[in-house]
Amino acid sequence: MLLTTPLPTDHKASEQPAVSHHDIGWHLPIPVVCTNAGLTIQWVNQAFEQCVGVNAENVLGHPLTEFLSPIHAELLAYHLHSLEKGHPAAQRLWVRWRCASGKEILVNLRSQKWMASDGTPQGWVHTIHPLEDQETLPSGQQELLSELFVQGWVQVLHARDLETSAHTHRVARLTTVIGTALGIPSEDLRNWRWGALLHDIGKIAIPDEILRKPGPLTEEEWQIMRQHPLLAQAILRDVPFLPEDVLTIPLYHHERCDGSGYPFGLRCEQIPLPARAFAVVDVWDALSRERPYRRAWPPERIWQYLKQHTGTLFDPLIVQTFERLYLDGLPVS
Repeated sequence: MLLTTPLPTDHKASEQPAVSHHDIGWHLPIPVVCTNAGLTIQWVNQAFEQCVGVNAENVLGHPLTEFLSPIHAELLAYHLHSLEKGHPAAQRLWVRWRCASGKEILVNLRSQKWMASDGTPQGWVHTIHPLEDQETLPSGQQELLSELFVQGWVQVLHARDLETSAHTHRVARLTTVIGTALGIPSEDLRNWRWGALLHDIGKIAIPDEILRKPGPLTEEEWQIMRQHPLLAQAILRDVPFLPEDVLTIPLYHHERCDGSGYPFGLRCEQIPLPARAFAVVDVWDALSRERPYRRAWPPERIWQYLKQHTGTLFDPLIVQTFERLYLDGLPVS
């Protein structure tokens, strides 16, 4: 493997010393760091030393997460968990990396299993690809980076079973359909879609004992759960190639027209339009699916609920637009 296994050599050149993968890895121009399964650093190459500004002897035996913020360290853990579960689309992860100088850089972290010669898992090999000058990227490349970022985190959310893939893509589609009916420009609709796909990314930072609790939450636990929109803001706000408007749905999708929502208690006219649209389709999708504690509601009952709470929980314009689309044959499943 990268650190120990020697490369095959030609028998005619047997007098030459064997070249190991360790030697090749040391001189690679791409920063490489190898960790055990617990993310303790086992080996780094020369490019890693130069990129991060540290000597190898000062980082060996240290946790890789020392270079990440607490939230991004937790995201890395779930990212690797998604790879364990066989989600190849999640192999690329965008995180903010702390250099020894204190400077933070945005890097694309790519991880793969590190195997011994006998096939025994040893840990992880991570390659680091800094995004040096994102301000000068062509707009098309920035859009590609944003799409890769969003799709990677959708895979992580699915791997942690926070959302099903079908639910995430249904609500993203329905949200953008409503936006189209309202005449929203295509560039803004792209941001609506990305925001809808990432709507629950903040839940990644909620402790499992709360997130997966089988019974009702205590008031103290609810206070923690209601922080997930703010945690989404902390995760997404510093991604330089992600449009700022993408944060709108993750941050505001639990606000309600009568001010009873969270985290800010905004009223209808204060809640951004994409979050108001998402709130309606999210409730529709949730109520139309069977849950362990209740059967799926029929469409008639869901419409009764939406109309009963129009103007209090939901924006009347959104409910009316959604109903018109539904009556015109909009697929909602």
